[in-house]
Amino acid sequence: MASGSCDLPNPWMRQNTTALDPRFKNLKCCPKSERDEVWSMLSEILKEQDSDAETTEPEPPKKKINLLLVASDSDDENKHALVCSALDRYPTEPIISMDTCPLEWC
Repeated sequence: MASGSCDLPNPWMRQNTTALDPRFKNLKCCPKSERDEVWSMLSEILKEQDSDAETTEPEPPKKKINLLLVASDSDDENKHALVCSALDRYPTEPIISMDTCPLEWC
């Protein structure tokens, strides 16, 4: 790790984590031919996470079922659309400076 390299199990994981860091999201470390593929892969990961979350939701207590009857399935669709929209906008937002902490960026 002293050389500055990262020992992540596969190169796609390294590229995905780099894309999510607002200091490096322009992906200049990746060949131009792979940059769109990185964003597509992130989108697919989000879709998988969303579908996994839907299938693993615990059964709600019976007392709360009446409250859930008011909610619609479109809430989940809207949430997914918002997440996808945020991912689409993210690459176009300005890159932060190297001195800025990516965890404090908003």
